[in-house]
Amino acid sequence: MNISPNWVSIYRWEEKIREDTEVLMLIKTTVVLFNNQLVPCIQELHPYDLPEIIALPILAGEKNYLNWLIEEPSGE
Repeated sequence: MNISPNWVSIYRWEEKIREDTEVLMLIKTTVVLFNNQLVPCIQELHPYDLPEIIALPILAGEKNYLNWLIEEPSGE
């Protein structure tokens, strides 16, 4: 997980343009854990009505790191 504080976000919400300071969190996980555990957890704990929860594909990566990424979240 990587946490980057003090991101400025400009967006439209409830028909108004808003500007807020937010925190960007990157969480690396598998598709199964993303859908079954991560999304419900964030939805439950996040204070926003509609938090930004998106998944980006990993197009390439160093083999050992990608193997670790697959094995680590499941504890295998």
